[in-house]
Amino acid sequence: MANTFKNAGVAIGTSATTIYTTPSATTAVIHAIYISNVHGSASATVSIYVTDSSAGSDFYIGKNLTIPAGSTIVLDKPVNLEATDILRALAATSSTAEAFCSVLEIA
Repeated sequence: MANTFKNAGVAIGTSATTIYTTPSATTAVIHAIYISNVHGSASATVSIYVTDSSAGSDFYIGKNLTIPAGSTIVLDKPVNLEATDILRALAATSSTAEAFCSVLEIA
């Protein structure tokens, strides 16, 4: 088994924005998700969820999280992903938030 550490980051849009997709024949552990409000004066509202490929459903890790202007929240509990699962984010307003996560891929 090969273990590879990866980073993934995106600007979060108002439609489903993919942060990370687990490759096929691989599992992954998301160690932490950092969500930063990059807007100068307005709060950001962000939802983070996983599309579970085997279940065919979306499951929220955080829904309607409010992040004050210039602040960052950290979701620091591990999230285990199976092959082809997708970590996604959605913001209420565009150009307000970015997400970054550290990932351990196990192939």
